[in-house]
Amino acid sequence: MEHHKRMFDIHNPFCYGYLQRLKKQFHQNTLRKQCLGNELILPAPMLMIVQVNAHILKHLLAFGLGIRQLCDSARLYYTFQAEVDGAMLQEIYRKLGILSWIHLLHAVLVKHIGLPEEALPFPVPAGTAADWMFEEIWQSGNFGFHDERFKDQHGNSALRRKQAGQRIWVNVKKYFKYAPMEAISFPVVQYMSKIKAKVS
Repeated sequence: MEHHKRMFDIHNPFCYGYLQRLKKQFHQNTLRKQCLGNELILPAPMLMIVQVNAHILKHLLAFGLGIRQLCDSARLYYTFQAEVDGAMLQEIYRKLGILSWIHLLHAVLVKHIGLPEEALPFPVPAGTAADWMFEEIWQSGNFGFHDERFKDQHGNSALRRKQAGQRIWVNVKKYFKYAPMEAISFPVVQYMSKIKAKVS
């Protein structure tokens, strides 16, 4: 379970209004589950899927992510495959400007995580090559903490934020082709947030 202030990790400011409309559109599909005598209120399956996958992209643009997050995405697709409108979800991804990257994610989920291809909401385009992305996830270590490419002078790779700017810039260049507005917006929003925090 993760707790975040924002529901969606989409940094493109031109999408904020659309995301608010999506929340209203799917509000009636909110899920209520019982757990240990408590009621849990969960977003609609379509929104949960967008939420988790956008969060994965945010981590890839920053320092890296854990394999567990890929498993979260795979389980959501598998569990809610009958309740997801594939054409509508594809259009949501397109409007958010991340559809090309989603194709990479889907290819990774099927080939490396074991999600059955028929559980995907729409097919992966022929020729989608995503092994490089999985290798990048694997090499960066759990959330980037163990990336051998970014060690300090003592050989310590756990101090991941020492080269934060450099690492984000490398990732922005990698993912610009697949999610251009997110790749541009992510570092800008991060920088503005730091300035705002200092002023406050």
